[in-house]
Amino acid sequence: MDRKIKEAAKQVLDERDDALSDDEIFAELENDPELEAMREARLNQLKKEMDHMRDLRSQGHGEYSELNEEEAM
Repeated sequence: MDRKIKEAAKQVLDERDDALSDDEIFAELENDPELEAMREARLNQLKKEMDHMRDLRSQGHGEYSELNEEEAM
């Protein structure tokens, strides 16, 4: 039983040594042109949404105002 545990632990450690570090993984992701295109598209979408929200706010959407009974009639 101990031998199997030691072998499994050794295998896990060996696999970990072969794996890329977090910094290496992030560096690869930063250099991915497809991922960069997706980021740019999403950023543009968010900018459009923010512009739309600003337009709505400037037109008074989302504002509450109180009416007294005289004004309502």
